[in-house]
Amino acid sequence: MTQRRHVAIIAGIASLLSIAPLTAVFEHWGWLLILSTMLVVLIVGAAVTARALRAPAWAQPLITMSVLLLFLTSRFGEGALFGVLPTPGVIGHFNDLLKTAGDDIQQVAVPAPSRVALQFLTLLGVGMVTLLVDMLAVTLRRPALAGLPMLAIYSVPVAVMESGIPVWPFVLGATGYLWLLVADNTDRVRRWGRRFSGDGKDIDAWEPSPMGAAGRRLGIASLAVAVALPLLVPSLGSGILNTVGVTGSGEGPGGTGPGRGGSMVNPITQLQGFLMRNGTIEMARMTTDNPNPGYLKLAVADEVTDSGFRPSNPHTPKALGSLPEPGQGMPSDVKRQQHTASVEVLTLDTPYLPLYPRASTVDAKKVKGSWQYDPITGVAFSNKGNNARGAKYTQSYVEYAFSADVLRRAPDVSPEDPAVQLFTRVPQNAYVASEVLRATKGATNQYDKVLGILNNFSDTNGFSYTLSTKPGTSGSLIEDFLKNKKGYCEQYASAMAWMVRQAGIPSRVVTGFTQGQQVPGSPKTWKVTNYNLHAWVEVYFVGYGWVPFDPTPSALVAGSVALPWAPDPSRPNPTPTNGGPSSGPTDETDPLAPKTDPGFKDGGNDPAAGAAAEKPAQWPYYLVGALFLLALLLSPALARILTRRRRLAWTTSADPDVIRQNTHQAWTEFGDLLTDYGLDSDAIETPRGLTARLTGRTVGERAFAGLLTGAAAEGAKLLGTAEERARYAREPLAGEGMRSALDAVRAGLRKDSGRGVRITAVLLPPSTMERWRRATGNAGFATVEWLAKLHHHLTPRKLFRTR
Repeated sequence: MTQRRHVAIIAGIASLLSIAPLTAVFEHWGWLLILSTMLVVLIVGAAVTARALRAPAWAQPLITMSVLLLFLTSRFGEGALFGVLPTPGVIGHFNDLLKTAGDDIQQVAVPAPSRVALQFLTLLGVGMVTLLVDMLAVTLRRPALAGLPMLAIYSVPVAVMESGIPVWPFVLGATGYLWLLVADNTDRVRRWGRRFSGDGKDIDAWEPSPMGAAGRRLGIASLAVAVALPLLVPSLGSGILNTVGVTGSGEGPGGTGPGRGGSMVNPITQLQGFLMRNGTIEMARMTTDNPNPGYLKLAVADEVTDSGFRPSNPHTPKALGSLPEPGQGMPSDVKRQQHTASVEVLTLDTPYLPLYPRASTVDAKKVKGSWQYDPITGVAFSNKGNNARGAKYTQSYVEYAFSADVLRRAPDVSPEDPAVQLFTRVPQNAYVASEVLRATKGATNQYDKVLGILNNFSDTNGFSYTLSTKPGTSGSLIEDFLKNKKGYCEQYASAMAWMVRQAGIPSRVVTGFTQGQQVPGSPKTWKVTNYNLHAWVEVYFVGYGWVPFDPTPSALVAGSVALPWAPDPSRPNPTPTNGGPSSGPTDETDPLAPKTDPGFKDGGNDPAAGAAAEKPAQWPYYLVGALFLLALLLSPALARILTRRRRLAWTTSADPDVIRQNTHQAWTEFGDLLTDYGLDSDAIETPRGLTARLTGRTVGERAFAGLLTGAAAEGAKLLGTAEERARYAREPLAGEGMRSALDAVRAGLRKDSGRGVRITAVLLPPSTMERWRRATGNAGFATVEWLAKLHHHLTPRKLFRTR
C-alpha cells in the first residue's frame, strides 16, 4: 500500500473502536454501530482517495468534512437537494437539532432514548473525531495526539453515568489506539528501506524487532494494569446505590433481562443526576381533590444482590384496568379517605406511570402502549418499551391515616409470611448487624424497632444531607455510608431498608416524587420537578400492609411531608401547621391534617441549597495537598542533604584504607558542590589540575586565573592534596580538616554566586537531579534489555525447535 493507506484504515478502525463507550449511554445502540460504521467508512475512503489523487494537505480535512456534511444531510436533512446536498434550510434545521439535543441532555436521564436530535449530535461527534484522528495520524503524522479526540468520546459516558461504564469499552478503545501507534511506527521504519539481519538475510518489514516487541509488551502490560487496578481497589465510588442502593442492572422494570421487552430507563438510578442538575425541569402535574396529596410513587426496589437494591421481576402483573381493592382486611380503627387525581406526565422519560399509593382504579385508555400493574409493589409499568412522557390519565386512590399507637398494636410478622420470604433477604455484614442491634435495643414490638432504626439517622447521631458524598475503603458502601454519615435520599432510604431487613422485618426502597408545589391560582393542581425526585422506605405491617417511612432530613428535601407515625429523626417534635399539639408519634395528631413539613422553606425547590448548609470543611484536603506538594518540591533538597550527611559521617581512624575511603567521599562531595554552583568538574581531570584551575595556581607552564579565593581556595587545595595522596601516595593525608575545608568551599561558592544559582543549588541541586536522570535512564535501558532477553528465550523458534 502507498500514501499510508494502511495507517489511514487502522486510524478509521481505531476511531470506530473508540465509540464503544457510547453504547452505555443509549437504551438501544444498534443504530449507533450501523450508522457510525457507515460514516467512518465514508470518511476514511474519502481521505484515502484524496491522498491518492495528491490533494494538498490543507484540502484533505475539507474533503472529509464535506463527506460528513453530505452524510448528515442524507440522514437528517429536510428539504435537501437530491436528498444529499445541503441548503440554507438544512443548515437551519441542523441548528434546531443541536438546540433540541441540548434540551434533551438536560431532561433525559441515561440510558437515553434514541431521539433524532441525540442521534444527530452523536453522529456529528463521531464524524468529527474520525476526521481529526485521520488528520493527526495520517496527514500530520502525529498519532500520539490522535488519542485526545478518542479520549473526548470516552469522557462522555464517564461524565453522565453515575455507576460508571463497563471495562470492555475501555479495552476496545485502548486497543485501537495502541494498534494505531504500532502501525504508524512500522510505517516509519519501512520508509527507511530494506531491513536485514546481521548475517545479511532479509527481514520482512512487519516482523517485530526485539526493541519493538519489548515496546508492545510494555503497552499490553500497561493496558492490563489500567484495567485490573480499578477492579482490585475496593469501593472507591461515592454512590451507595451502585452497590447498596438501587442499580439499573438486572431484570424487572427498570432493568433488562429475560422476558423484558428491551432496555428500560430505571428512574431509581437517576435521582442524584436530576438533583444535581442546574435548573428546574417540570416533570408532571396533578389535579386532585386531596388538599395534601403526599408522595407520588414511581418504582419499587425490592430485590437485593451483591450489587445492591434493584427492581425485581413483577410479582403478579395484571392489566392496568383491573386493579384489586386496596386495603383489604385493614382494621377499622384506621381512618381512610377516597380521592381522585388527574396526572399529566410532561418531560419524564420512564416506563413507569406515576401513581399515588394504594390506587383503586386507573383510567389509562388514552395512554399509548401496553401497561400493567403489580399489586404487590403498587407500580404501573410497561415492559414493551413504552414511555410515560406525554401520558394523561386519571386515578382514584385511598389515603389511610396510620398512627403510632395503631402500628404498635400490629403483631410481629411471622417467619412463614410470604412478605418475609420476599423482602427480608440481605447480604450479611457484621457492622450493619451490630448497628441494628444497637438501634433496636430495648424495643419490644415491630414498630418500635423500625422507629429505633429511623431515629438512627438523626442529625444528633451525626448524619447530614449532602449531594457530595465521601468515598470509603471498607469494600461495602452500606458500611461506608453508616460510618461517614453523609449522603442524600437514595443512601438514607437504602441504608434504612437494609437495616430493617437485617432486623427481620420486610422493607423495600420506593422512588418517586415528593408532594411538590401548588400551581399559583389553581389550589387543586400540583407540579413536581426534578428537585422533587425522592426515595423513601416502605415497611410491611401485618394487617396494615406497606407503610411509608422517610429517614431523609425533611427540612432539606423540596416538597417533603411530615408523617405523624414516622417523625423526622432530625425534627422529633415539629410544630404542626394547623396549630394543634406537637406532632409526635401519638394519636393526638390528626394523620389526615396538612402534612407539609413546616421545617421546609419553599424558596426555590433546590435541595442542593440545603445540602450546601452542611458543606464539609475543605481546608484539611487543601492542607494535605499543600503538604504533599511541598514535600514533592523539597525532595531533591532533602535527598542532597541526606547524601551529604552519609558521605561525611565518618569516624577518626588511623587505618590507611579508612582514611582513603573518607578522602574519596570528601572529594566526591567537593565535585557535587562544584556542579551545584555551576562549575565544571570533569571526571578525567586530575585533583591537582582541578584545584589549580579553581585556585589560580600554575601547573607546569600553564597558569590559571582562579575561581576561588581566600579560605575557599585554601580548602580546595587541601581537598585536592588529600585526594591526590589517597590515590597515589603510600601514606594518605590524615582526614583532619576536610569537613571544615568543604564548609569553606561551600561558603565561598555561595558568596560569589548569584541569587538564582544559590536557590537552585539548595532546592534543585543539579548534582542530585543529574544523578536521578541517569538512574532513570539506566533503569529504562535495563528493563528493555531484560524484556529483549525474555523475548529471545520465549520465541516459538526456541520453544519448539526440532532436534
